[in-house]
Amino acid sequence: MPLNKENITKATSTSTVKNDHSKFEENNADVPKPPDGGWGWVIVFCSFMIQMIFFGISLSFGIYYVEFLRYFGESNGATSWVISIMNGMIFCVGPLASGLTKQFGCRTVTITGALLATFGLIVSIFAPYVTFLYLSIGICTEASGNDVGVYLPTVTAEISVNLPAVTNPEMNNCPHHSSFIHQIYSHKFKGRKNSASLLQTGFAPWRKSIYRVTSHRSREEVPKENPKRNNTSEHSTANRLSNCLFSPIIKDTFKEMTNFRLLKDNAFLVFTLSNFCTNIGLDVPYIYTKDRVIDMNIAEDTYASYVLSVIGISSTVSRIFFGYLSDLSCINRMWLFSSILIICGLSTAFSFFCQNYYLMAVYAAVFGGMSGGYNSLQSVILVDLVGLEKLTNGFGLLLLFEGVACLIGPPITGSLYDYTQSYNPGFYVSGFMMAFSGFVFFLIPFVQRVSEGKSVKAQDLANISSSTEIETSVIESKSKEEISTKM
Repeated sequence: MPLNKENITKATSTSTVKNDHSKFEENNADVPKPPDGGWGWVIVFCSFMIQMIFFGISLSFGIYYVEFLRYFGESNGATSWVISIMNGMIFCVGPLASGLTKQFGCRTVTITGALLATFGLIVSIFAPYVTFLYLSIGICTEASGNDVGVYLPTVTAEISVNLPAVTNPEMNNCPHHSSFIHQIYSHKFKGRKNSASLLQTGFAPWRKSIYRVTSHRSREEVPKENPKRNNTSEHSTANRLSNCLFSPIIKDTFKEMTNFRLLKDNAFLVFTLSNFCTNIGLDVPYIYTKDRVIDMNIAEDTYASYVLSVIGISSTVSRIFFGYLSDLSCINRMWLFSSILIICGLSTAFSFFCQNYYLMAVYAAVFGGMSGGYNSLQSVILVDLVGLEKLTNGFGLLLLFEGVACLIGPPITGSLYDYTQSYNPGFYVSGFMMAFSGFVFFLIPFVQRVSEGKSVKAQDLANISSSTEIETSVIESKSKEEISTKM
C-alpha cells in the first residue's frame, strides 16, 4: 500500500482511537460492574409497584371496613377482626416467609403469594358471613402476601442501594401507596356492589406476580449437563419437594428469627415491650378514621376517605424528614424515637377535640407524620441496640410481638364502640398505649447503664477470682519448693 497522505491520516486516527479506548478501559477498571447487568432500575420499579399494590390494599382496607359493617350487619368488634387478622398475619408469618425466600428465592415466593392472595380476595365475594372473611382475607391474602416484607431487603442487597432515610425492612407500611389506593377504593364503591369492587381488588395482587416476573438476576451461561435421565428415587419429584419444604435452610432461618435468648437482653426486652404497646394502637386510626368521621357527622363518605389520604401523604414526607434527621450527629435517636411515640399517642388520645373536618385533617397529618417517623426509625434503633450480627433474630422476635399486638388492638376499639356507641374510648386506649410506649422507651438508656454496671462488676469479680487463684497457685508452688529443699 502506498504511503500517501490519506493512508497516513487513517492509520494515525486508528491508532489514536485505540489509545483512547485503552485509556478509557484503564480509567474505568476500578469502576464496579453494575449489578444485574445494569437492569437494577427494573427491580426498583417492580418493588415500587408491588409495594403500592400490597401495602396499599392492606392500609386502605378501612374503607372496606365501613362497607362490611353495612353489608353483613355484624358488630364493630366482630368485623374489625378481619383487618386485625390481616395486619397480624403480616408480622407473624415473617419467619416462615423468610425461610421460604432463602430456599426458593424471592421471585418464586412472591409470585406464588400473589396468586394465593388473588384467590383469597376473589373467594371473599361469596362470603356468606363475616367470619368467612377471617380465613379468605385475613389469613389467605395477608399470609401469602408476607413475602413482600422479606422480599424488599433481598432486592436492596441485589442492587446495592444504601438509603438511610427509607431503610425500614418491614416495609410494612408504604403510606404514599395507601393514599393512592384510598382514592381508588372510594371511587369503586360509587354505584357498585361490594362484590364488584372486591373482584377488582382481587386482581390487584395478581398484577404483583407480573411485576415480579421481570425482577430477577441476570443468568450466567453454565455448561450443559449430561442429558441422560436420572430415574433414581433420590431425584424423584416427591423427594425433592420434601427436601425443599423441610430443608435445613428453612429450619435454621425459623430458629434464628425465633430464638428467645435475645430477650435476656434487658434493653431489647424493653424495646420489644414498647413496640408491643405501640402496635396495639397504631392501626386503629387507619381502620376507624373514616367511619369515625362519618359517625361524628363531620363529612360524607367520599370526603371522609380523604382524611386517610392525609395520613398517607404526611407519613411519606415524615419518613424522609426523620430519616435525614436521625443521621445528624447532634440528634439523639433514642430521645427522638421516644418523643415521636409520645406525640403520636397524645394526638390520638385527644383527637376527640377535633369536631370539624379541618381539625380532623390536622390530626391526621400529625398522626401520619409521627407514625411515619416511627416506622422509619424502628429498624435503625434495633440495630443500635442489638447490632447487625443479631439483627435477624431481633427483627424476627420484634415482628412476632408486633403481630400479636396488631391482632388484638383493633378489636378492642371495635368492642368499645359496641358498648359505648362512640369511637372516643377506643382512641383513648390506643393513644395512651402509644404514649405509654414512648415513656417506656425512655427507660432504655437507664437499663443499658445498669446492665453495663453489672457486667463491669461481674468482670471485676472474675478478675479478682482469677488473680486469687494465681496467688494461691504461686504460694502452693513455693511451699512445695521449700519442702523439697528441706528434704
